[in-house]
Amino acid sequence: MFVYNFKLNIKKVMIVLGIIAVAVAISLELGLFKKDNKNINIYDNDFDYVISETNFTNMLKTIHENIDENIGKTVSISGFVFTMPDFKDNYFVCGRNMILSGDEKVVGFLCNFDEASDLLESEWVEVTGVIEKGFYQTDMPIIKVKSLKKITAPENTFVNPPSNY
Repeated sequence: MFVYNFKLNIKKVMIVLGIIAVAVAISLELGLFKKDNKNINIYDNDFDYVISETNFTNMLKTIHENIDENIGKTVSISGFVFTMPDFKDNYFVCGRNMILSGDEKVVGFLCNFDEASDLLESEWVEVTGVIEKGFYQTDMPIIKVKSLKKITAPENTFVNPPSNY
């Protein structure tokens, strides 16, 4: 039988715990650990949804059908600025063109942006933001814009209807 006799040095234990706490805090601040959806720093390019030409209408449909499950999710999307006369001053649609039954339609996400009135109609933008629940004629997801960058229009400005339409 072995007997171990050791003395615990509280001062050294506290120093080690302090170093571990500082390391964890720095790691969290730098985004090395995955944070919950409501605390994601969208500038990390760590988005819940990156909406592109190929998935545009499918993502639009999915998010609209599941608004409550998507509140707080981060989004990156590009499209052109589209407004309606009855929009609030800070609203615009980040949209794309879609042909459905021979008619051209604008589809996209309603965005809430404080400087929306400074944007030009049909100007192309890249938007990053967080999904909120809002209202325009009915409940709908609205992207609260965190950053907006003006971009050049892509070669193809059209998107296909959702795959199960």
